[in-house]
Amino acid sequence: MDAAVKSQIGQRVQRYFLEFLENFRLKNDDGTYETESYYLSQAKTMVLEGKKTLYVKIPHLEQIDPTSISFEPPVLRDVIENKYMMVRDALNAAVPQLLEKLEEPELQDAIRKARETDELKFSAAFYELPTYSGIRDLRADKLGRLVTICGTVTRTTEVKPELLVGTFQCNECNREVSGVVQQFKFTHPTLCPTRSCGNRTNWTLLTEAKTTRWGDWQRLRLQESENEVPAGAMPRSMDVIVRDECTERCKPGDKVLISGSLIVVPDVPSLMNPSELKQQVKRSLNTRSDSAYGGGEGVRGLKGLGNRDLTYKMAFFGTFIDENSDWGSRGAGQGENVRSDDKMYLSQADKEKFQKISNHKSDCFDVVARCIAPQIHGHLEVKKGILLMLVGALGKRTQEGIKLRGDINVCLLGDPATAKSAMLKWTSTFLPRAVFASGKTSTAAGLTASVTRDMDLDGERVIQPGALMLADNGICCIDEFERMDAKDQTAIHEAMEQQTISVSKAGIVATLKARCSVVAVANPTEGRYDPQRTFAQNVNLTDPILSRFDMLCVLRDESD
Repeated sequence: MDAAVKSQIGQRVQRYFLEFLENFRLKNDDGTYETESYYLSQAKTMVLEGKKTLYVKIPHLEQIDPTSISFEPPVLRDVIENKYMMVRDALNAAVPQLLEKLEEPELQDAIRKARETDELKFSAAFYELPTYSGIRDLRADKLGRLVTICGTVTRTTEVKPELLVGTFQCNECNREVSGVVQQFKFTHPTLCPTRSCGNRTNWTLLTEAKTTRWGDWQRLRLQESENEVPAGAMPRSMDVIVRDECTERCKPGDKVLISGSLIVVPDVPSLMNPSELKQQVKRSLNTRSDSAYGGGEGVRGLKGLGNRDLTYKMAFFGTFIDENSDWGSRGAGQGENVRSDDKMYLSQADKEKFQKISNHKSDCFDVVARCIAPQIHGHLEVKKGILLMLVGALGKRTQEGIKLRGDINVCLLGDPATAKSAMLKWTSTFLPRAVFASGKTSTAAGLTASVTRDMDLDGERVIQPGALMLADNGICCIDEFERMDAKDQTAIHEAMEQQTISVSKAGIVATLKARCSVVAVANPTEGRYDPQRTFAQNVNLTDPILSRFDMLCVLRDESD
């Protein structure tokens, strides 16, 4: 597409998108529109909280009053969804223009300071797209489009600084060159603007200059959900790049929905870590001359990359992250987890729901318990136990300094075909931080933690979290618990009572948090539960592990 056409499209999209943000109002039940602009009020909250991202619902683009705008709403939505990366800068540029429309005098000073220092960090994030795309379905035809993918986060890197726009000083004539936009890697000016200089390579980055802009970025590793993996196939993963306010929004083990766009980055050795390079590529990088390229002429152009062909790899640029669970906020911001230590904020709609539940004075507990695994009939007492485990209790500390955990551990023991595993699966899909494991295939390192070599850090030894660590402030569901080896059961003693995991391997000594509840499902030793024997005699578990379960539930299939 011609550069002039791109510029014209960007200008129109910016103008129409700003017009939409100014004039969109929610519709009341009687068909009238509210008086206050929806996104202007959100912009006020954004300024007061010191944030830089404006969240826009995609369905709102077509729900606006057509008499208040001068464009066709379906056309703007189509351009945003199909040409997102091309118009992304124009959409982001409309956010600081919207802030100028705020008339409150107490906000003007904060807006002016934010625009002076972080003009490039203002962005618009879109969510609630009508369809989701699987990681396996991401192909070249979706490049640059606005899509939503779902999966489980398996790895996150630390937050790193990113150079957005650089200011350089020529080491030959000391002239400063500003406004150098970075592209995939460290990019310096092509030529010094001084006529008599001609410098192309000798530059110094001015990190403290006013025109140098830095940002935060983080790389996530997203693995596709188990229900999207075809039969007989291995789950696939993809790298997700997030910036600024999207960083540190999720941890390994979280099930998330990420809205953004598929991008292509050069897959060249100069962008890789030394541990990712092949041996022949390393030798090519160390060679400064090659007879195939003209002998002693040196290395030029793509030869400097150490590879004769330039290949590419797919990555996903994420702009919005939401929880993918029944607790997920579905775009209404970050969800609340009652099991965490953070202060909880409830919306007015949530408060009204709790008020309706409290109206059941006599059978409130039974009403809520029946909502646990509603597809399973009966077992009300067992559902009450799972409900108490989901809510948890308050952790206490005695005057002597002894810490008492508030998380409740539950063991379900029952006859075959009594829906034990179905309850376990429902629990693991209901919570945003729930990990499902099977006792027969799980090891001590897989449940607690292990020490491995990280190839991204030049082979440095790092701690790899296990199921109990990934379920911190959540639930760890273990099926076929009695089939677990005795040494593997011993490894989780500390995690179930002290809620910590101690690691002392390969020179690494650490104590890690594992503040989670354990829901274990076991089968009787004789195949069916014998009521003439005690609970401990019916299951192949040791007394120390049984003492760590606060609630023991029995599910019987009585023949009649």
